[in-house]
Amino acid sequence: MLIEGTLRWPGQGPKVYEELVRANYTSLRVIGVEVPRRTAHEQALSRWWDGRLVWRADRSTLGGRFTPPAAIDDCYDDTPMSKCARNAQALAADARTRDSVTVVELELFRRSAAGGFEAIN
Repeated sequence: MLIEGTLRWPGQGPKVYEELVRANYTSLRVIGVEVPRRTAHEQALSRWWDGRLVWRADRSTLGGRFTPPAAIDDCYDDTPMSKCARNAQALAADARTRDSVTVVELELFRRSAAGGFEAIN
């Protein structure tokens, strides 16, 4: 099962974890991709505009998904790592202390402006 999300708020990880345990999952793999705040803003705007252009050409598509700048800003503070990445780390650390999930993997990456990736954990 793939669950996509930002883990923007601290309670989201434990909630997802409990849902997986109730569904009898025994492994958890968390993958996070960090980008600078400015890049997140640029990419969100680009996805929205690109989607809108496709929608204008083909009305059967859904178009772009708008992400308010404030929602992006809420994922960042004055620390080197986003709230989302820190919550992903906390989720993995907490899952490792429990007996319900036997395999826990955490992979965090930083994406460069050029599009390359580097592991950060």
